[in-house]
Amino acid sequence: IEGKVALVMGASKGIGWGVAEALGREGARVALSARSAEGLEQVAAGINAEAVALSADTGDLEGISALPGRVAEVLGPVEILVTNTGGTGTPM
Repeated sequence: IEGKVALVMGASKGIGWGVAEALGREGARVALSARSAEGLEQVAAGINAEAVALSADTGDLEGISALPGRVAEVLGPVEILVTNTGGTGTPM
């Protein structure tokens, strides 16, 4: 996956952060996305690869539909997509 462009959603912590880090280790160029920009830049800086932080909320359909284009402007077209998103926070 060397040089491929990956978009990892829900990348500010947990599984998303781990996936983004692993993709970076494998040579992917990584776009990290999360609902809040808070902490996302720090996560991107900690990845040992070309990485950018782009906040986007999956609950905002108009905003989320623009995300692939934003990634393409910075890194190129998305070739790997990880749609890791959090739950509602409500216990089942």
